[in-house]
Amino acid sequence: MYSSDLIIRRIKQELRNPANKIEGSLGSDNAQAVGVELERVYKYIDWVNDMHFVDTAEDEYLDRKALDYGLERKKATASRGYVTFYGPSGTIIPIGAIVRSDTLSFKTLESGTIEDTNIRLMCECTTLGKKGNVPENAIEDYRGINGITRVDNEEFRGGVDIEDDESFRNRLLLYIRYPGTSGNAYHYMHWALSVQGVGRVLVFPLWNGPGTVKVSILDSNARAATTELINKVKNYIDPDDGQGTELAPIGANLTVTTATEIAININLTLTLKTGTDKDIVKAEIKEKLDKYYRKTSYAGEPTRRKEDISFTMVSYAKMIDIVMDIDGVLDVVTATMNNKKENVRLEVEQIPIVGEVVIV
Repeated sequence: MYSSDLIIRRIKQELRNPANKIEGSLGSDNAQAVGVELERVYKYIDWVNDMHFVDTAEDEYLDRKALDYGLERKKATASRGYVTFYGPSGTIIPIGAIVRSDTLSFKTLESGTIEDTNIRLMCECTTLGKKGNVPENAIEDYRGINGITRVDNEEFRGGVDIEDDESFRNRLLLYIRYPGTSGNAYHYMHWALSVQGVGRVLVFPLWNGPGTVKVSILDSNARAATTELINKVKNYIDPDDGQGTELAPIGANLTVTTATEIAININLTLTLKTGTDKDIVKAEIKEKLDKYYRKTSYAGEPTRRKEDISFTMVSYAKMIDIVMDIDGVLDVVTATMNNKKENVRLEVEQIPIVGEVVIV
């Protein structure tokens, strides 16, 4: 309807007593110039229209739409974890000392003095976002810290990218579709989701009798929440156990928990195309399984009554489908998940994570 060709044809039809309408004539050239510009105008009008609706708004326009409901986009956060410093007794590690992995830097958040052979200190990635969620022993560079002979680290968690449009839109739609009021179950869901770092929530009303509420959370990467994040949610909603000093009503005693992560180990016998690198296939399988597992974690209705509590099913057939979709895989001869050829059933507060993937 708004294409430049259609606009140009309509303009030519409306020309009165033109000397010439053929290609290259003054009338045709003017019609073309106006038609192309009008197409841009119509597209811009459509875009402006889209930016005024929750389901189509993007970037700053989604931010401004969300402000109508009092919601703001969550900012990026830095990952944290413990690093153990080794060296002679008496060696001092100051606040802000820098250690590094291959591509990232991490700073100490506390100072300490080695009393025997080592000391364990909390550190934070200097780069915001989930890229700072490094595995164990990823940090090796300690140059610049006098007296240190080596370092090793525990897994770093809690790094989250800035909330993307899809996640922010989903949270906004949840807020609109599940009205929170007077301390109902949806109110607890919205309160928890508004905390920086929380990605998904399940609410269990009356989980331990009258006056009790349980909120189970995952972080923004759909992984089990850290103790720090659990405490952050608890203190934000109900720090004084039912006293009504913050958001939760008087008499509502809140418990905040997180999921137990269950590793799903995969054993595969595959037929591969000639020349296919088995390690590359394994890496792609892990990546796609990880996306599938995250999608299933705490999915569905955000509130669960006792009679509604169900379980999560990790599909054996879906796993086969994911493997078959990998470039270079011709056939799946045999496959097991946790040593069985069947679905893996997880309880309501359990989530799957990628375990060992063995390819024969």
